[in-house]
Amino acid sequence: MENFALIVAGGSGTRMGHQLPKQFLEVAGKPVLMHTMTIFSDFDPAMQLFLVLPESYHALWQELCLNYGFHLSHRVVSGGNTRFASVKNGLEAISSEGIVFIHDGVRPLVSSDTLSRCLETATLFGNAIPVVPVSESVRRMEGNTTSRANQTGDTFAGDSMGRDMRIGNAIAGDSTKRDSSAGIAKAGELSHPIDRTGLVLIQTPQTFRLSLIREAYQQKYTPEFTDDASVLEKTGETIRLVEGNRHNIKITWPEDLLLADTLLKNRF
Repeated sequence: MENFALIVAGGSGTRMGHQLPKQFLEVAGKPVLMHTMTIFSDFDPAMQLFLVLPESYHALWQELCLNYGFHLSHRVVSGGNTRFASVKNGLEAISSEGIVFIHDGVRPLVSSDTLSRCLETATLFGNAIPVVPVSESVRRMEGNTTSRANQTGDTFAGDSMGRDMRIGNAIAGDSTKRDSSAGIAKAGELSHPIDRTGLVLIQTPQTFRLSLIREAYQQKYTPEFTDDASVLEKTGETIRLVEGNRHNIKITWPEDLLLADTLLKNRF
């Protein structure tokens, strides 16, 4: 069975405070996206890599590959107006059957152990979603949380990948998740605690049998599709959770670059 990696990298990186999109920023000697792609190639040298980029970024990517001497074999696919459309485009570009890892381009720290668990479980059950348990206290704000992060700023419109919480049997671990998509509390805003037992944070690569996820992406997009797992789940499939790794952060803020630089240089 063939393995494929579908790397989705459409972010504009507005929260990074940098003109260059965050997937192209240099960390540990080369752009973030190159680290991410290399992880999959190192895990399985025969794996076919598909990179989904907005068409407006294609020339920039070609220039970066030339400047950094990045010769890893891959195919570039044009993204759509939303993350959902972009993943669908990527899936349609893969002509064979097998297992596909759908991964955020700005997660360059996924471990080979996580990839192994995803591959094994997806091969057996059709899907595998890496997770880490919530390790901090959780509260829900009441009223109107108007200061939510702009979901179209960092990724293809409509993306909340990696920010969904699911209830499941997570394996021990902890999370360095620091995304602010839940909103920022105002002074004096009312809130109430939530029992974090059974709560987990979703990571990528979300991994699937290609035939299942292709069929799932034939559905019409709805806002309840917060990630690829929710798209598949809508078809009636049971979602299978596997242990992720706590270093597998989604680079969002400037301090994330510093952490990633340190971890990559020390090979985490």
